[in-house]
Amino acid sequence: MLNPQSQQPATYNKHGMTALGTTTPPMKQKKSFGMRSILTVVGLSLFFIIAISGVLIAQRQSQVDAPVAPTAPVSRPSAAEPINACQITFNVAFTPGQSISNTYTCDADCTDTNQCTGVNSNFICYRPDAGNGVDQWTPNWFDSSVAIPANVGAGLATSFDALILPDNTVKQYLVRGGELFVRTATIDTATKEAVGWTSWVGPNTAVTAETGTGTLTSFAGYVQKDGAIKQYAVKGGELWVRTSTDNINWTLWDGPNVAVPATVGKGALTSFSAYVMNDTAKTIKQYAVKGGELWVRTSTDNINWTLWDGPNVAANGFGSGEFTSFSAYVQPDGATKQFFIKGGALAKRDNAGGKCRLSTLPTANDCQAVVVPGTATCTSKKAFTDFSTITTSTELTSATPLKKGQEFVYRITAKGGTTPAANVTITDQLPAELTYVGPVGDSVITHSNGLVTVTYPTVGEAPKVAEFKVKVAATTVAGANVINKATIKTEGANPSECSVTLKVEAAAADYSCNKPCTTTTQCQDTTKGGNALYSCDTVSNTCRLTTNPTSTTCEAKVAYVCNSDCTGDTAEADCKAVNNDYTCSAAQGNKCRLSTNLASSECKPKENVYSCGVTCTTTDQCKSYNTAYVCHPVGGAAGSVCRLGNGNEQYSNCQAPNTPPPAPTVGCNVTCATTADCSNSAHICYDTALIGQSYGKVCRLPDYVYSTSCTTPTETVAYTPPTGTKGGQPALPAELPQTGPEDWLNWLKAGLITLGVGAALLLLL
Repeated sequence: MLNPQSQQPATYNKHGMTALGTTTPPMKQKKSFGMRSILTVVGLSLFFIIAISGVLIAQRQSQVDAPVAPTAPVSRPSAAEPINACQITFNVAFTPGQSISNTYTCDADCTDTNQCTGVNSNFICYRPDAGNGVDQWTPNWFDSSVAIPANVGAGLATSFDALILPDNTVKQYLVRGGELFVRTATIDTATKEAVGWTSWVGPNTAVTAETGTGTLTSFAGYVQKDGAIKQYAVKGGELWVRTSTDNINWTLWDGPNVAVPATVGKGALTSFSAYVMNDTAKTIKQYAVKGGELWVRTSTDNINWTLWDGPNVAANGFGSGEFTSFSAYVQPDGATKQFFIKGGALAKRDNAGGKCRLSTLPTANDCQAVVVPGTATCTSKKAFTDFSTITTSTELTSATPLKKGQEFVYRITAKGGTTPAANVTITDQLPAELTYVGPVGDSVITHSNGLVTVTYPTVGEAPKVAEFKVKVAATTVAGANVINKATIKTEGANPSECSVTLKVEAAAADYSCNKPCTTTTQCQDTTKGGNALYSCDTVSNTCRLTTNPTSTTCEAKVAYVCNSDCTGDTAEADCKAVNNDYTCSAAQGNKCRLSTNLASSECKPKENVYSCGVTCTTTDQCKSYNTAYVCHPVGGAAGSVCRLGNGNEQYSNCQAPNTPPPAPTVGCNVTCATTADCSNSAHICYDTALIGQSYGKVCRLPDYVYSTSCTTPTETVAYTPPTGTKGGQPALPAELPQTGPEDWLNWLKAGLITLGVGAALLLLL
């Protein structure tokens, strides 16, 4: 029999699994919910669902979206739907009222110029705040019933609306006795007012029978932000809408529209209108008149609208009778104008704060014109040989030249108008060519430092004449223009000026040496100092010797040749005039010499010397200068040049590495144009292209023009290696260590020994 084994209870984790992954023994489950609990939960859930739905429905009924936008049309009711009983009462005429009385006097409120011109033809409606974005509403409404003539329709007017169409014309709509009338006007670009109104045309058939039954009480339109035109018609208390993109092709009337829900106001809807405001957001505003009360709402996107706000009191206290219509539009000048109709009478106002003012001085609230004082003007300023009482006096002009020292008279005439000018002052600042002599006749003249002053208490239509004598200064330049200007100043007015221009006699023509000229013929005119050998130099524009135009003294030019004496500022130029390669050599006693061979009195060039860096074709050419040189190819434009041989060809100074190059003398290799540009007197200005170098014209030694350091060249001894050998190899200097096959053999031996030691250690392992 097997002995029983004792076993510890299994340990379970939080998931009911043992350490080996087995599940826990089944446990006894609790009892499930009873039927009573289930029914309780279901009942409470249904109660909350019904309550929330009721709240949402109530809120939806109190705030109905206005499907006035083109994107949200309202479907029409079916024929079976009953019409509200209050909508059939519009066949009854409205009660008439009284027009608003207005008096247009100076500084009275106004909206249009024609209101003010009825009182005074010189008045305008001054509206400086038009279109500035700030509401300055006139405190009163103004009667505008004159816009509705008695011969237009019959019955009472119930609505009035205006808008500016895309073609820049103004259109107005009038509903009178249930019929629609229309008229148009153009916009004056100067005054920005509507002018040239046509007669009212109608009855208009825009509202067709499809818009329900009952009486038409309102018709309005406005241009949307997208440029489309929308029209509203209220007929039998119902709102109808249609749109057009070209003012020709219209959609069918859509309605009845529920933009104004039943929760807004009481009574029947009599008008509906809209316009785009003149604000930054271009807000759309809609007006609804319902039961004689005004309601307003706005939107910036024609989709999301504010709640209807009202009753609005904009028209309260003005007019009498039944309130049936309210509308607005932005005028061409940017101001907003509003209209309402009460009892058939039309009233208007705008937000520009207009005032009846005098057109010539609209800023004066007393409508009094400012008295403009008289103004004196300078009618003439002339010059004469003598004062006006001398019968032999002759007028001077620019065609009658003045002589130096000549005296003449200036005459200034001032004149006023019907209203005399007060406190008139004449001032005349004399030019430098003239000096003041004194007054002439009865003129009261004040003079100080060339400033002449004449004053008059008044100057009327009878002219005032001021005369004074002047003298042409002896220092005046011959042929100079003498411009003199007089200024007349009147108190409270702008100054008046007048001037006269005279000319001083020109000097006698002189075409001698170095005198100004324009043609060679002038310089060769012997009667005026000319010479047949002269010509008009085109550089200096003066008469010069034809053979030597650079000479300001017209001296004959020295014929310079090689070895000629050269002195003065033009010495270098004189030598180069013979040969551009010549220079005036001070070292050779100021003689014209060839700059590349100053020692030659015959100006002969040196023979070609194949110095360091000179272009060559063969090594023999370079060895003719230095036996250690070779003709070394350097490439490029130079091709091959003379360089130091024996492995030193890369050194452009032809110096061995252990031989420092000679220090250049002061001023060596400095770029120059002439020898005078070289700071070192031992140097000349030499063109290195003559010896195959590419330095250009630089300062060099005259006898060693090929030396780039301006030093006397030294012979370079070629190195000859020794002939002794060591181990069958040439002997090397002590500074250079011996390398070769013997060194490689030593390294091979060391390697074999290392391999042997490594093999022994491997066997030991």
